[in-house]
Amino acid sequence: MLRCGLFSTIFVGEYVGSKQLNMIPTSTYIRKRRKAIVDGVSGSSEVGFSDSKPDFAEFRHVALQEVVNGVRKPDSRLRDGKKVKKEYGVRGGAPGVHKLESARKIEIFSGGVDVERETAKVAGDTAAVEGRCEALLKVMDDMASALDPLSFNSSVAFVYNPLHYARKPHEEYVRKYGGKEVECLLVGMNPGPFGMAQTGVPFGDSVLVREFLHISSEVDPPEIMHPKRPIIGLNCPRREVSGQRLWGWAQARFGTASAFLDQFWIHNYCPLLFMESSGKNRTPDKLSKAERASIADVCNVALRAVIDMTKPRLIVGIGQFWHFYSIA
Repeated sequence: MLRCGLFSTIFVGEYVGSKQLNMIPTSTYIRKRRKAIVDGVSGSSEVGFSDSKPDFAEFRHVALQEVVNGVRKPDSRLRDGKKVKKEYGVRGGAPGVHKLESARKIEIFSGGVDVERETAKVAGDTAAVEGRCEALLKVMDDMASALDPLSFNSSVAFVYNPLHYARKPHEEYVRKYGGKEVECLLVGMNPGPFGMAQTGVPFGDSVLVREFLHISSEVDPPEIMHPKRPIIGLNCPRREVSGQRLWGWAQARFGTASAFLDQFWIHNYCPLLFMESSGKNRTPDKLSKAERASIADVCNVALRAVIDMTKPRLIVGIGQFWHFYSIA
């Protein structure tokens, strides 16, 4: 589990069908999981947590495994003082597989595997991932366009939509790392002035976007900008605090962006940045009820589509997202 010290609020949710997103505080989730384990009914599809496994420790196995003569050695790890072995089946988002199109990453396991069949499977998975990337980009484009006609009261002086002017780095983010089924979907509320608003990447601190995610596409600044909040792009000198925490944690835990995003996907519920005349960031939960409802009508559709494509086992709301989602 993500430690609460990283973010102000963490919520865990499960997506039910196409209508309902149930989100609960992590403390409640842990309590229910512990009770389920004690009662002997822990065989659900949820990922179990305990105090001995902070920071999504169950995903530590995403580090690349050694491949010798085309055969990957079973992962051997010390966990909770006991030596255990894990073997993973061939899957599009399998641990250690950074890019499906890389033929040398094909996983071959003991027990005999038809190499030609697995090669064809990886090729098919690659095509599926590329198709989902296209679909994901269309969802983002449709959401951005649907939000354009919305109007807001006089307290909102400027509205930035990075899915328009920073679409190039956002597209690079999706094409490099997206289109896969993941273990966990992380959902933020909306862009920060020095994060996604600058880079087009959720929680996109400029330094980590360049050096960890290796994204380099240029940003085309909007014509109308607040003089105190110019869009500089990937060379923005100011750091995004929440982005440093999230992507910095991913870098420390997983080593590479590919390893992290094989298991996770990060999505901002609303792509708009709202600013007051002073340049102060106005978060969506501060908007009027009618304004929040108009945003939710559009963004709920996009969120459902993202969930349908990524098929996460867990959905985690970061920061004030749950507060906005609950009052929208």
